[in-house]
Amino acid sequence: MRAMVVPRWGEVSALREVAEPEAGPGDAVMKVRSAGVGLTLLNMRSGRFGGSTPRIMGHELSGDIVAVGDGVTNVKTGDRCAVYFYLTCGHCRRCRGGRETLCEKFGGYVGVHCDGGFAELVRLPSGNFLPIPAGLDYEAAAIAADAVNTNWHCMRERARINPHDQVLLIGGRWWRRYSRSANRKTLRRTRDRG
Repeated sequence: MRAMVVPRWGEVSALREVAEPEAGPGDAVMKVRSAGVGLTLLNMRSGRFGGSTPRIMGHELSGDIVAVGDGVTNVKTGDRCAVYFYLTCGHCRRCRGGRETLCEKFGGYVGVHCDGGFAELVRLPSGNFLPIPAGLDYEAAAIAADAVNTNWHCMRERARINPHDQVLLIGGRWWRRYSRSANRKTLRRTRDRG
């Protein structure tokens, strides 16, 4: 399959032919339909996140599941999915408590510590695939799993905002949508500039 491969951290990606991934036990393989590009990739490519090379980057992804490994029950062939950035166990007290970034068995990041989705196919632990709701297109789902969830996580976990709080939101369409969907009263909001 074709993939954009970073030969060494700090170098640019190059188009290469690589072997197609196969679903091992607990894994699923997704045909990539959309991949987002953002600032995080520059930091990843610099090597600051660790990981080994050569590496296929790409963590803002969506597509269709084309294969599942033994023991996988959360996704099936044909499911439309987006990708969760963090490689976590999903079972420890931190993961169960919504603090996945503090996972006791934290495995790193998609596209840094395992190959990502700047390729035709991506293989990941099945728990990293999130179903795409009906009506949401591949492009929106690819960026929502990272860009939107970061803001949502900050509001829910860091700021510990609850439904009875009043909040001040400055810009950011996604923040406003979250605030409204969670029944929070918005004190003020500014106009988006983009």
